[in-house]
Amino acid sequence: MVWLAQNDVNWSTQYQQGVSLTTNNIHLQWIVFEKLLVRNSGRKELRDMSLKGLRFRIVTVIILAGFSLSACTLISEKVLSTETARVTTTVIQELQPTATDVEQMATMELSTAEPTIQPGVATAVIFQKTLKDEGEDPKYTVEVNYPFIDGMEGFNQASRAIAERITAAFMENLATYPVTTDPNLMSYSSVSMDYTVLDNTPEVISVYFQISEYYSGAAHPLPFSSVLNYDVRNQKVLALSDLFQSDKDYLNLISAFVINELSGEEKFTFLEGALPEAKNYQNWNLTPDGLHITFDPYQIAPYAAGFISVDVPTDVLIGFANPDGVLAEN
Repeated sequence: MVWLAQNDVNWSTQYQQGVSLTTNNIHLQWIVFEKLLVRNSGRKELRDMSLKGLRFRIVTVIILAGFSLSACTLISEKVLSTETARVTTTVIQELQPTATDVEQMATMELSTAEPTIQPGVATAVIFQKTLKDEGEDPKYTVEVNYPFIDGMEGFNQASRAIAERITAAFMENLATYPVTTDPNLMSYSSVSMDYTVLDNTPEVISVYFQISEYYSGAAHPLPFSSVLNYDVRNQKVLALSDLFQSDKDYLNLISAFVINELSGEEKFTFLEGALPEAKNYQNWNLTPDGLHITFDPYQIAPYAAGFISVDVPTDVLIGFANPDGVLAEN
């Protein structure tokens, strides 16, 4: 449909160029139209027409083209409008909370208004929920955001579990950290989490979480990652091994690609963090183009280097992919 619309635009441009020629250059006009019509129609008999017959036909074609152009323009506008609307409706919507829902737990949860799934649209509408808490002795704050999709309970349970795990681990660690009395250091602790949806299709939803913890008296926050890759059709959380054939050494394949990609980077100093071991490749996400691998600070480079990511294209992985898995379908 988009090709048809583009073809209409191209023909419209050619038509306007032809009719804009002056009467003083009428013979050049016939030649231009002859070439345009021959190229666009491909009809052999046009090449054999006499100049007199050609002029008569061209006048007729110009009149008909005026009507055709108007119709094509309307069709083009409708086609382009329809295509734009389709793309717009597939954009992931992450809405901010608009209502509160206090639960009987150590944290307070802020919830969005009732979310929905758009019928007939490829991607799910994703809302945001927040676990939020604060305390004075010791002083701390918790603000942990996580995604929620109405009607997709398996995904929601997995997403909520990550938020609760991060919060619980922070509260446990908080009890072991003494509150600093150094006036040059912050006297409160905090944990925050945000997320990015990297893939959202009828087959899979892939979410990357970035967490930051800070404990009173520390020199700097501790950032780290978590991921959620959810198989929509089979309603289960995916492991990296689910993407590949059981007899394929996929970790060695991924590791070799990653090390090769990072070999020229000066900040890549901790080779052991990229070796083909499962613990090194826990933070992975499916994307439309393949796998997005994330390495936390200190894993393959110093803290100052921050998060480092490498994209492994589907073309590199497809030979090892499970033919019935989401990597092959995505």
